[in-house]
Amino acid sequence: MQCLNQLLSTNYQHFGLAPPNTWQYYSSTLKSSTARRRIKISNSCDPSSGHCQLIDNDKLGGRWMDFQGIKNWDGLLDPLDNDLREEILRYGEFVEAAYSCFDFDTSSSTYATCRYPKDTMLTQCGLGQSGYKVIKNLHATCAVQMPRWIDRFPKMVSPRSSWIGYVAVCDDVDEIARLGRRDVVIAYRGTATCSEWLENLRATLTCLPDDMAPENSEPMVQSGFLSMYTSKIEGNRSLQDTILQEIASILSNYSDETLSITLTGHSLGAALATLTAYDITTKFNHLPMVTVLSFGGPRVGNKSFRYQLDKNGTKVLRIVNSDDPITKVPGFVIDDDDMASDATLTRLPSWLEKCMEDTQWVYAEVGKELKLSSKDSPHHISKGNVATCHDLKTYLHLVNNFVSSSCPFRATAKKVVKRESRERKAALGIIECALCKAADEDVDHLFFKCPYSKNLWTKLLGWQGVHRQALGWNAELAWAGKFVTGKNARTMVYRMVLASCVYFIWQERNNRIFQDSARPHEVLCKMIVQEIHFRSARFSKLAGWGMSNLSGGSICLYTNPLAFN
Repeated sequence: MQCLNQLLSTNYQHFGLAPPNTWQYYSSTLKSSTARRRIKISNSCDPSSGHCQLIDNDKLGGRWMDFQGIKNWDGLLDPLDNDLREEILRYGEFVEAAYSCFDFDTSSSTYATCRYPKDTMLTQCGLGQSGYKVIKNLHATCAVQMPRWIDRFPKMVSPRSSWIGYVAVCDDVDEIARLGRRDVVIAYRGTATCSEWLENLRATLTCLPDDMAPENSEPMVQSGFLSMYTSKIEGNRSLQDTILQEIASILSNYSDETLSITLTGHSLGAALATLTAYDITTKFNHLPMVTVLSFGGPRVGNKSFRYQLDKNGTKVLRIVNSDDPITKVPGFVIDDDDMASDATLTRLPSWLEKCMEDTQWVYAEVGKELKLSSKDSPHHISKGNVATCHDLKTYLHLVNNFVSSSCPFRATAKKVVKRESRERKAALGIIECALCKAADEDVDHLFFKCPYSKNLWTKLLGWQGVHRQALGWNAELAWAGKFVTGKNARTMVYRMVLASCVYFIWQERNNRIFQDSARPHEVLCKMIVQEIHFRSARFSKLAGWGMSNLSGGSICLYTNPLAFN
C-alpha cells in the first residue's frame, strides 16, 4: 500500500491538508505459569513463507506417537506445536510434584524422604485430577562417603539413600482415551542432598557394567550418575533393581494394552531418566515406546552410549536453556552430529580425537534439542543468575511462552503473527483496516466509510453545524469544493478540522498497528476540537470564537457555530 501522502495526493492541497509521513515500523520490546493451560496459542509454519500461523489442533490421542518422538519431533519444535507444548508442560508438572514431595528440612527426622503417602501424593501436589496414580516410590543411593568433619555442620549431613522420585500409571478411563494409550510416568527430582552434589562432581566417564553394555560396544557414562543408579546398601535396593522389577510388573499387568513409558526429570533427574531409559531398553525386548523428556539435564555419556540409545529406539527430547551452564557440563563435546553440520567447524584428526576420548572427558549430546533462552523472556529473568536460569520453574515458563526461533516468546507472538500477516497482505496490496477489522483498507474506506472514522467525522461535522452523514473521500472533496469556498472564517475552520481529522485518524491507525493501543473516537474528537481552539487563536478572523465547555468528555459547539447551506 502507498503512503498516506501518495493516497491523498489528488485534490487535497487546496484544503490545506498536510498528512503525516508514517509507515515506520514500531520496535516492540518470570511470571507464574499456573494458568498456562488456559492459554491456547497454536503455531505452525508455512515452509514457503517461513512465517508463524495460527492453527487449532486438539487431536492428542491420534497424534500421541508424534508427541512421544516417533519421528524425532520433526516439524514440531520450531515453531513449537501447541499440543506438544501442553504435553511437555504436563510432564513438567510430574517433575514439580517430585520436588514438592521431597522433604528438604535437614532438621527433620524425615529429611530426604517423601512427605506424603503414595495414595495421596499427587493430590497433595495439585495433580489429583491428572488421571494417574503412584504405584512405586523410588530411592537412590550414593556410594560416596561423607567426610567425618561434616558432622560439625548438621545442615550438611545427609543420608546415603534418599527419595528421588516415583512411578505413576494412568488409570483413568477418560484420560487413557484422551491420551490414546495407557501412559507410565517415571519422574525424578534434581539434586537435593550434599551426597548427591558429591556424586555430581564425579564427572569422568566410566564403562557400564557388563549387564548394561552390549557385546562389542564401549558405552560410558558419568561416574556419579551410574553410581546413584546402581549402588545399594543394606536394607535398600538399588534404583536400578527397583526400576527393572517395576517395569517387568507393568509389562505383565498391561500386556494386552497400548502402552507408553515416559521418563522425565530435571537436572540430576534428567540424567537419571536418560540412564534409566537406556537400561530398560537394553534389558527388555518388545517394549512399548520409551521417551525421555529432559529438563535442564547435564551430559550423560559418550558417543557409544548415544549410539546404543538410538539403536534401542529410545526417543530423547532435551529441553535446554542456552543460558543454563548445567546443560553444558560435564566434559566437552567433539565431532557431535549437531556441531558437524556447521561448516565453520573442521573435524579433528582421528588420532587427536582418540587421545582426547581416552581422557574420559569427551561426552556426546543425545536425542533432539528444544533450545530456549532466558534472554528472550520479557520478564527479565536474570542472565547472570545460574540458579534462576537452571530452575525448573524457569524452564516451564520458557516452554509455556516459546513460539518459534523467529518470534521466540508468546507475549509478543500475537503481535508478530498479526504483523507478518499484514506484511503478507501488503505484498499483495491488501491491508486490513486497523480501525474496524471488518474490511480491507483503502482511501475510501479509511476516509470515511470505516465505522470508526465515519462516526468521528460525522460528529465533527455536527460540531461545525453541518447536519449530514459522512461521505466517502471523493464525495467529501466534491461536497467541500461546492460549499466550502472563499477565505471566510467558516472555510478556515472547516479546512483545519478536516486536516486534523485526517491526521488523527492516520495516527490512530498507526498506533493500533505498531503500538497495539487504541482510543475511542470520542477521545479523538475532543483532541481535534482542542487543536482547533488553539490554532484559531492565531487568526484574527477567528479571534471571537471559543469553546463553552470541554469537560466530562463531551464536546460543546462554538458559541457561534458554522452554518453551511
